[in-house]
Amino acid sequence: MQIGCGRTIKTIKDNRYLYFWWYENAEGRSVQKFACLGKVGNPETTLKANRMANKYYVKSRRMLDELIEKTRERD
Repeated sequence: MQIGCGRTIKTIKDNRYLYFWWYENAEGRSVQKFACLGKVGNPETTLKANRMANKYYVKSRRMLDELIEKTRERD
């Protein structure tokens, strides 16, 4: 399992777009996913990125807590 997320900018036809990326577990493998949030410089785009990051952090924290608990149960 791989945990992580971030932002990247991609230029498409001279327009710059902000993408949010994260890892998901798919059939036992970590797969990197991307979501286009909108044009760079748009305040709504930044807000979307912040919301997605927060959602991912909360989800990741739950996943890590579950892994820690499983490890404790085995010890």
